[in-house]
Amino acid sequence: IMDAVLGDSLLQNGGSNISPKEALQGVKTLGIYFSASWCGPCKKFTPLMKAVYESKKEKNEGFEVIYCSWDKQQSDFDGYFKDMPWKAIPFQDAKKIGDAIQVHLKTKINSIPTLLMVDPKLGVLLEKDGRSRIHDYQQELAMAGDKRQLLAHTAVKKLHEGIDINMYVLNDVNEVEQRSAVLKYVPPQGDGKSSQGKITFTESAKSKDGYVPWRQRKS
Repeated sequence: IMDAVLGDSLLQNGGSNISPKEALQGVKTLGIYFSASWCGPCKKFTPLMKAVYESKKEKNEGFEVIYCSWDKQQSDFDGYFKDMPWKAIPFQDAKKIGDAIQVHLKTKINSIPTLLMVDPKLGVLLEKDGRSRIHDYQQELAMAGDKRQLLAHTAVKKLHEGIDINMYVLNDVNEVEQRSAVLKYVPPQGDGKSSQGKITFTESAKSKDGYVPWRQRKS
């Protein structure tokens, strides 16, 4: 039923086209993703959903996503969609088909990002707040040892690269010293099922010759 609402063809990443009917073959749950390149919250959520999407595709769980853009220009759409692994409604059709989807599912999109969870065969809305479902999926996958779920978070990415911290502390003779530290997330080794990784905190003391190793603590 949903393939009739999605227009004549969908875009695949890389520029090729696919019919909605073909795209929905074997799909049990369809996410229709309303988003845009200018939307800050969208840019934070998209990597999280991408990590979940890739995991579910690998497991052949019958999950698919179709992107419906709220961008105003083709170039913005192109730049944003090139990093998405799922399908998309062509930019020139997004407004018309996006409105038709809302009418068909008897819902209204007032803000983005919005992810509608749909039964593609019955053509009914399963869940309007699909973002919460993605966060639930992500937690389940992370607990099962999928490292991508943790590294998809911006804050964890920064921790993975290392965050520089400058401090002023009193030393043993009550003199003020400037010290630098690096806060870093180290992912779990192996399958990751026995650990969620660790946070390392490495400090340095400032000397005439620059920063020298002082001590390392782990938590």
